[in-house]
Amino acid sequence: MALSPARRIEDFYLKDEVSRKTIDGTGGVAFICSPGTPDPITLYDPDDDTAVTQPVALVRGNLRYAVAKATELVDIHMMSPSGHFISYSNISAQEHNELCVNTLQRENLARIPFTFDWPGQVVATEYDTGLDLPAGALMNPLMCGVDITAIDATETIDFGTLTAGDPNGFGTLVPVGVLGIAVVEAGTPTRGALLGGATSVAFAVLAATDRVSWTLTAGSDTAKGFILLGYTLPFMVRENAF
Repeated sequence: MALSPARRIEDFYLKDEVSRKTIDGTGGVAFICSPGTPDPITLYDPDDDTAVTQPVALVRGNLRYAVAKATELVDIHMMSPSGHFISYSNISAQEHNELCVNTLQRENLARIPFTFDWPGQVVATEYDTGLDLPAGALMNPLMCGVDITAIDATETIDFGTLTAGDPNGFGTLVPVGVLGIAVVEAGTPTRGALLGGATSVAFAVLAATDRVSWTLTAGSDTAKGFILLGYTLPFMVRENAF
């Protein structure tokens, strides 16, 4: 089936900001959202016009999908093949065909969108985001929290890792009833065991690649926002260096 004439193909390549070479390693995913919100854009396969499930997997550093022609701009929240997390605001493939990544930057802040109605998720059930945190990453307990963009009074969110089998390993019972950023601490909301729990630690090391997951409580019907996870890559990661 051919792509509908009502769609437009968005096609981006990742480029090393330092070497100016293409990043074409394996892995990486991207969440495509409406500008300024965590709301997912409806995406289509550019080859057969079928619906695409988010996040979109990168193929050798290439991010390619189709959207309705009426969709002018999008926000892209992306884990690159190099383990760097980058958020791009108000992007249009009509104006850009490259997304630059500073591969010399070790400190990162993953900004993972969530909504009560995210396609495929069920409230009170652990949801697999499809995003893997890199093995060896040093997780920063002081840069863990949520940025609430739409409140849901009395409800909470847990987030952790599917791979490690710890769905509240980063945050436990984090309220989603107040707009803005809520930092997860060694109190309430509670820091998860993967970040040291109530114990004060400088960093928590991910021994292996971990898939991020989140779980909203059963009554959630308006909650939206972003999970914030700060981490430091254990060494400089370069793709296609000089």
